[in-house]
Amino acid sequence: MCGGAMVDAPVPAPPAPRRPVAGWALTEAGALRLHAIGPDALAWFAEGTWNWCILGTAAMGQAPTLEAAQLAAEDTLRAVLVDAAAALGLRVVPS
Repeated sequence: MCGGAMVDAPVPAPPAPRRPVAGWALTEAGALRLHAIGPDALAWFAEGTWNWCILGTAAMGQAPTLEAAQLAAEDTLRAVLVDAAAALGLRVVPS
């Protein structure tokens, strides 16, 4: 045995599933756009897949679902903004 006393500790709850942030809005062209401080993100459906990009950057990709495209775009947008903040000498607190 381990030699310690048995402790009944509560089992932590599993993390809540991730969901896209609020703020995605439908554009006139039928795409979803997330307005952010800095570059905006777009997500749209074409040729049987969901696509996403960060405007003003080379960041883009494809995903099997709208939610996956939104989350990928948000993660990439966060990375772009963290890099921009670091270039300005700002301290970034991870979320």
